[in-house]
Amino acid sequence: MNKIHPQILRVLTAVSLFSGAGGGSLALLYNYFNELLAIDNWSAAQKAFEANFKDEKYIPFWNADIYSISGNDILRRILMGVGELTLLLLSPPCQGLSIAKGKMNPLDPRNGLFLHSISLIEQISPKIFIIENVPGMSDPRNTAIFNEIKLRIREQLGPHYNIKLFNLNASFYQTGQERNRYIFIGYAKSFGIIPTAPTPDSLSREGLRIVDIDPSITAIKVGQSKKIIKHNTKRMNTITASEPVTIYSDGKEMKMSIEQDKKFASFPDWYQMPIDISKDDAHKLMGNTLPPMLMKNIVEHILSEVGNLL
Repeated sequence: MNKIHPQILRVLTAVSLFSGAGGGSLALLYNYFNELLAIDNWSAAQKAFEANFKDEKYIPFWNADIYSISGNDILRRILMGVGELTLLLLSPPCQGLSIAKGKMNPLDPRNGLFLHSISLIEQISPKIFIIENVPGMSDPRNTAIFNEIKLRIREQLGPHYNIKLFNLNASFYQTGQERNRYIFIGYAKSFGIIPTAPTPDSLSREGLRIVDIDPSITAIKVGQSKKIIKHNTKRMNTITASEPVTIYSDGKEMKMSIEQDKKFASFPDWYQMPIDISKDDAHKLMGNTLPPMLMKNIVEHILSEVGNLL
């Protein structure tokens, strides 16, 4: 847990874009942020989010096409001015950049949402920003879009922020799957601090094998051909949105359940998937999600670096 003074914690504000099932919002909640708004335009995400972030955990949800909104639209919603927000968390769609299934589409129109996200950061000017995406964006086949992303970050955000890019494996941050993610962290230059990565926790990783997360699973099938058997003393592969993981349990071959998806994505037991969300959509939500514990560690580390300057 971070050691920031309680008076500082009460004024920490955040907005999450592409919020999905709310993995990033959980991380912000764990770190005492007052999340003022979560934005996504998928009805299944809205149902899951609003079913869980209610009552004392309430976070306003805005179902909107992020392509169609400006930074000023967001600031009007949260009644803030430019430069006042503490943290902006963004997880733009990565399907066009991902190499998870051995293919990608650099021209996928969703890739443009990353570029629009950079403009939103510039318009809102939060004190801190975090962008999460897939390491596949640096694959040679994505050179054109990745170069454009780096150029936009340098030109639009570089004058105002100290920015670093980290490749983090979620299994070193209290998450039960081998999930590598690119994490861009930007601090306002007024802090005079360059971001660093949270320290990997190799000790807790030893207790995050498949059998530790769910003893009922004896093995899983991995690889594109799904012919390789991986024993439960290993760690879970990345859970993707495309299809559930094939597991062996009680001597039977089956698809991993949504409850199992949640466990391996590091969601808390109290988080419930509404019954009116289809199994396919529920799995996609978990496959696309920001692992809450990975992001919790990142945000906690950020507060340890700049929290007393906020």
